[in-house]
Amino acid sequence: MSLWKIAYSQDNSTQVLETELSHKPEMAEAAELVLKSVLKKGELGEKKVNDVPDDHPEPTIARLEKHGIVITGITQD
Repeated sequence: MSLWKIAYSQDNSTQVLETELSHKPEMAEAAELVLKSVLKKGELGEKKVNDVPDDHPEPTIARLEKHGIVITGITQD
């Protein structure tokens, strides 16, 4: 397992999520990990996260972007 750092921008600041995976996460997988982390921390407050249709080509990425969260990098530590 390798330690991966997923950097993302939220509210004009950069956050880093660290996760152990055996592979480099693809963007959609990284978005899912970030979304779960943000929801767990309560960083979206009462905002709706299911406000993007599931048939969207990249629904998790779209959900993040709708709430001002953008993944800015994925690096191996």
